[in-house]
Amino acid sequence: MSAIRWATAQNGNWGVAANWSPMTVPGISDDVTIDAYGTYTISIAPYAFVRTLDLNDTGATLALAGGADLIVAGDATFSGGQITGNQGTLLLEGNTTVNGPTVIQGLLINNEGNLTISSYFRSDFGVTGARIILDPGAVAEFSGAIPGSPGVDEPIVFTAAGELVKFDGPIIEGPSGPISGFQLGDRIDLAGTTAVTATYSSGNLTLYEASGGSLQLAITTPYPTNFFGVSPDGNGGTILTVSPTPLSNPDLPWQSDGNSIFLQSDSGPAAIWTVSGTAFVGGGSLPNPGASWHATAPGDFNGDGRSDILLQNDSGQVAIWEMNGTRLIGGGNVANPGPSWHAMGVGDYNGDGRSDILLQSSSGDVAIWEMNGTSIIGGGVIANPGPDWHV
Repeated sequence: MSAIRWATAQNGNWGVAANWSPMTVPGISDDVTIDAYGTYTISIAPYAFVRTLDLNDTGATLALAGGADLIVAGDATFSGGQITGNQGTLLLEGNTTVNGPTVIQGLLINNEGNLTISSYFRSDFGVTGARIILDPGAVAEFSGAIPGSPGVDEPIVFTAAGELVKFDGPIIEGPSGPISGFQLGDRIDLAGTTAVTATYSSGNLTLYEASGGSLQLAITTPYPTNFFGVSPDGNGGTILTVSPTPLSNPDLPWQSDGNSIFLQSDSGPAAIWTVSGTAFVGGGSLPNPGASWHATAPGDFNGDGRSDILLQNDSGQVAIWEMNGTRLIGGGNVANPGPSWHAMGVGDYNGDGRSDILLQSSSGDVAIWEMNGTSIIGGGVIANPGPDWHV
């Protein structure tokens, strides 16, 4: 067993003894360190096999040509640098630690030990094997930019708040392995999914897209109850978050005729609690309409026997979300009576089996909109009891 170090911050071939100190080509029993501190490329073909590897130079690139493989029989430490290839394999048989910015391109990572990340790490082909552990400060990015990428099929373990995992390529939409330890402050960025809502049951999270598509993740958290948030990531994808409570500052809680409690935060996100008596039994996050929109009341506007949601914007615009559980299935804007009018509640005022809308103006006028879905089919002003009276 020997300790062998790349001798100079210059381009060179792995298989040339003169490039190493001492002048020996590394083999299966050797501990290899790359830390010459410069910008240089080490070419590898047809393969390299070492006992341990310490890549500790952000300017260094290990370039595996023509499908070449790099095999590390023991532990590896990546404190900065790149490893590139042409659909070969980076076989990590021991435990691997990433504590500096590291990029792996064009290689399948076969990780037989723990891959522990506490800095920036990026892979564009796929990771398979034991598990990925995210330590504080971790940013792990899996782009799946190469056709045929297997994605990420090993468990991902969050260990602290503030960690980020990104699945941002055109191939990968999300991991197939289980995710654990996901907690308040952590984020998962799913670039391949444009989710508008999510449901969670028995460790399975289903993200629903407005187009009707869905993505399922196996995910667990430290909390007995979970409320998942979905929001745009600014690049056409979805940011996933979680909280042990649906909101820290409820804006307006309201309850349907059944066993669902609907809540909305001052910042816009909405959620549903499903209860049995005083026991919480389920629920999930709803789309975020934005802070200027307010969930006003539940009602069955489309006559399908399920609770829908009445909303009103600060501008006065009234809208309806037609719902199936926590999934948005239809609806749209109704009309704008102006900011002086307020949607106060719902009721079936014409007896047709569908909810209508009760409104009151700041001057006191009370009115009804008779509804069929999002269409106003009748109604009008009833009377004005005066501005001191409120429905």
